[in-house]
Amino acid sequence: MKKNLKSPRSGQAMAEMVICLIVLPLFIMAIVRFGQTLIIQQRLLMAAKHGVILRSTNLVADTYVTSEVRRFLAEGTPKLESGKITISLAKTSYFGNPISHVTVGYRIRVPVFGGSSGGNFFQPFRSEEITLREEAYCADFRRLPGKLYSLPPDI
Repeated sequence: MKKNLKSPRSGQAMAEMVICLIVLPLFIMAIVRFGQTLIIQQRLLMAAKHGVILRSTNLVADTYVTSEVRRFLAEGTPKLESGKITISLAKTSYFGNPISHVTVGYRIRVPVFGGSSGGNFFQPFRSEEITLREEAYCADFRRLPGKLYSLPPDI
């Protein structure tokens, strides 16, 4: 008489592996995409800070500031497409002190799942374009009239 060597749980490992092979790549893609978006956001913040410091010196034209910010984003890592970059420059004042304000934006595509838009949750490969924005403010550098700046004497 032959014994039944098959266990009642013999297909469980195969079923778990199939589920993992489907879900694991989705998690990995989500982690990578989130990391890319975070890096782009940091680059935008650095570009906004770079632009606002240039602008607050009052020594360069706005066109130079804009071109310098675009160059900073185009030459860095990751390289950002120039056509997707938006830059706005503004001057404000706070208690009579002039303040430079630079906003840098970049359009990216992100996956969209159902819910608020009324779409099907399982509808594959649907995405929308959003704009990441970063702002930076800096008080303008002013020289006092009639005073020359020099190094303090050695003590």
